[in-house]
Amino acid sequence: MHIVFAINHRYLTHCVVTITSILAHHPHTPLHIYILIDRISPQKKAQLQKAFHQHDQVNLEVIYVDLDCFTDLETRDHLTPAVYYRLLIPELITIPKVLYLDADTIVNDSLLELYYTDLADVILAGVENYPSTYLHPQESPGCFNSGVLLLNLEECRRINFKSLALAYTQEHLVFDDQPILNAIVGKRWRVLPPKYNFTSSYLRYLRRFTSHQLTQNPPTDPVVPDELAEAWRRPAIIYYTSANKPWLYFSNHPYRHLYWQYLKMTPFYHPLNPDILADNLRLTRYLIQRNITKFRLNK
Repeated sequence: MHIVFAINHRYLTHCVVTITSILAHHPHTPLHIYILIDRISPQKKAQLQKAFHQHDQVNLEVIYVDLDCFTDLETRDHLTPAVYYRLLIPELITIPKVLYLDADTIVNDSLLELYYTDLADVILAGVENYPSTYLHPQESPGCFNSGVLLLNLEECRRINFKSLALAYTQEHLVFDDQPILNAIVGKRWRVLPPKYNFTSSYLRYLRRFTSHQLTQNPPTDPVVPDELAEAWRRPAIIYYTSANKPWLYFSNHPYRHLYWQYLKMTPFYHPLNPDILADNLRLTRYLIQRNITKFRLNK
């Protein structure tokens, strides 16, 4: 199974946590892991090698990305140019198919069925960004979320994926890669069950139902579609979208404990992990500045 991550160096800790969760559910599956990254310090490189050196089934490949490729592209808020790294995947990884995962995900079940999804005649497979087809079954799926993508790399190369993406950014104002990918792919994508990308959008949607409605197996209440109930009971991939990241001290995400469970299994676990501390300090500064601004506006 070939899996790729595309990250900023500050996300290396979280990436290792995600890989550790993959190993927990695929102890005997050969894994080729690719990490596209801008740079790694010598200390973190040693920690990365230590993290997986005892796992014979893991082939880890680090690919350094030139930041100059994306200096002209816009980003917003917490996003960095790393959100565009995945546009390089088809040209940097010369295999037929790869599973892309964002580094703020946790794998909670086997991904083999997902990985062997048929990609004939499509560019990728993904999960709908918001459960709109469950709200309006008569409508066709909307856009896909770019945090978990099964990529048909042969088709990506055939359509000159990177060139199309960069051309799109010249004509449209975008702040991350998701609108670019949806514009290029159009309708040529296969819809995956929401259990393979259980985002905060799905979590908020499902919280409108009672625990009894969601936990029946199979669900007897027609108001809860089977696929959504399955995602609630056992999400295969949890994607921590929005600002509610599990490593933030204020986080109340219901699956926050899984992140810390796997972090403690890595060489990156430390009460003063610099990446985690930096993220919490950035958030604290932001909240203080926001409250100061509100106070001044209300005076």
